[in-house]
Amino acid sequence: MLEFFQTMRLPALAALTMAPVHAVFGLHIVRRGVIFIDLAVAQVAALGMAFALARGVEPDSATAYWIAVGAALAGAFLISLTRFRLGRVPHEAMIG
Repeated sequence: MLEFFQTMRLPALAALTMAPVHAVFGLHIVRRGVIFIDLAVAQVAALGMAFALARGVEPDSATAYWIAVGAALAGAFLISLTRFRLGRVPHEAMIG
């Protein structure tokens, strides 16, 4: 049982350290109103991977990885452009 506590000492310390950090980030994200952007970028990355697979690229290859990363970056760029064209429509509605 003592080995368990010795092994889990550093992960427990990391968890206790990260909890306040995530709380601050969470409050900042909610205050800015950009709650679902991470989901939208993840979906665009999945779309990039689907495109790579449809083109015959191996799923475990670096090419498929970079296509997904490129799609995610392109999606994040497009989402950032919608921030300035909002008017009366909330940013989250534009992303959806």
